[in-house]
Amino acid sequence: MTKKVRPNLQKMVYRQNEGIVPEICAESDRELNSSSPGEIHSLEELPIIGYELDHDYYHDEVLRENVNASKHLDFLREDCWQNKIPAVCNEGNPGPEFPTSYAGEHLWNQGQLQILLESQSLLAELIDMEILKIITFDWGKAAAIAIRMAARITGRKKVLVAKVVSPERFNVISYYGSPELDFAVIAYDKDTGLLDLEDLKKKLSSDIAAVYFENPTYLGSIESQGSEVADMIGEHGALLVVNVDPASLGVLTSPCRYGADIVCGDLHLSGMHRNDKDTQVGFIAVRDEEKFIKEFPPHLVGTVSTGLLSQNAMYEIGQTLMQICQYAVMELNKIPGVKGSRFSSPFLKDFIVDFNGTGLSVEVINERLLGKKILGGKDLSMDFPEYGQSALYCVTELHTRDDIDSLIEAVTEILEEKE
Repeated sequence: MTKKVRPNLQKMVYRQNEGIVPEICAESDRELNSSSPGEIHSLEELPIIGYELDHDYYHDEVLRENVNASKHLDFLREDCWQNKIPAVCNEGNPGPEFPTSYAGEHLWNQGQLQILLESQSLLAELIDMEILKIITFDWGKAAAIAIRMAARITGRKKVLVAKVVSPERFNVISYYGSPELDFAVIAYDKDTGLLDLEDLKKKLSSDIAAVYFENPTYLGSIESQGSEVADMIGEHGALLVVNVDPASLGVLTSPCRYGADIVCGDLHLSGMHRNDKDTQVGFIAVRDEEKFIKEFPPHLVGTVSTGLLSQNAMYEIGQTLMQICQYAVMELNKIPGVKGSRFSSPFLKDFIVDFNGTGLSVEVINERLLGKKILGGKDLSMDFPEYGQSALYCVTELHTRDDIDSLIEAVTEILEEKE
């Protein structure tokens, strides 16, 4: 029997590099990859086994430096935050063994689609819209698709977007809409976070396809002018697209009640872990009208845990969020130089903490908080420089009064050490 020869890929790469190095006038093969850390040696210096072991040791050492929310108190505001995950959600998470009322390969999909119908019907009731579809894993893309739908329905190319939307989502929206759509930004009140209606009025015209804003806003304020915005754009035939946090609907009015034509958002609250591949699920909801329905993209076959989202549960979540946030702001206001909430308007679970009076930057404060095993708020100095040294904090139903007290104690100690 002829012996099979398997090539050593590492040696092959090394030999290939030997020919490339003189061609590009490099001193060694290490320069071929500028991102390689200095501690990693070339094959010329180490045997293959030693080379692999060094890689293993190096990567293990790096991985041990990782920080996660399970071992730290987390107040970081991002598009993916911590929520209560009921134990039943882990059991019902769909997979190859996901049980349905149907059995057998091609029939299995029918059972899954039935579950999809049931879950989307419950979500539509929560959003208070007649038709809802789960269309993407990406929150930003759900907003982008909703805006493209509005552009096709109206046959127009200009879109007005609130300045206080998530920067990451705006990047997705503008990228997904280019080059066909033109985007303009609506100014906002720096003290309340609400839309500047005068600026909106100036920018509205008969060629505007849609107006898009988020409620609550990315910076945490609750947009209370939805009805006024809907009336203003309705006079010009534009559509109102609102990105909503479903967790807010236990205490806030559904966007459709103040005139939203298309509602989109993320279903992260519905029992998904932060590190799952489908930790975000984008949805779009519309009225039961042909002009909206025919513009829907194909749905995403997947399920979310909605059976526990009762009206009472959503109300309790909303009340809990508002109460614990108010307590956090009240306690932060007691720290000299700290302003617990930059906005004078109501908020739900996100709020801007102003550190301008402390003499320390958010970067330094967050670094020192990390040393105390606390993940501080998102530094806004780059995305929203008008607020100076301010951070966006997020409090969820998982935070307790003791958690807030721990944060207050840590911030107080950091500022006292500065003096």
